[in-house]
Amino acid sequence: MRARGLSFTRAIWRLYDAKAGMETQFKDGLSDLGLHYPPCRQHVRNQDFYAVGALAWTLGVAVDVLGGAGEERGSMDRKDGTPRRRPTPRRMRLWRLRRELLTLPGRVARHAHELKVQLLGLADSTQKLFAHFWST
Repeated sequence: MRARGLSFTRAIWRLYDAKAGMETQFKDGLSDLGLHYPPCRQHVRNQDFYAVGALAWTLGVAVDVLGGAGEERGSMDRKDGTPRRRPTPRRMRLWRLRRELLTLPGRVARHAHELKVQLLGLADSTQKLFAHFWST
């Protein structure tokens, strides 16, 4: 940057602006998965933390892309037919995906090399959403 004739303050501002722009692209993962605050100050010790965070973010985005494409995305209509003030989001945020699909009450049992999952006390809309995303 100095070779291009930028002053020190202008170069610092450009670096800071570029960092902010990159962080905006990753804001969902940083805020929804708590990746803003690593467990340790040393980068070497935080590698596993960020590797698991990157895997969780990638899986969350993949679930949203594969199972979330529907005509209700971006719609201005409510289920009861009245109009919305704002359209529904075009994609599902990771915190909502985690809250609605991954933190469900249930029982998991293994018997004869078969894993059975029984979801307990769910509303019909949540059961349909779960089946839409996770059924084969």
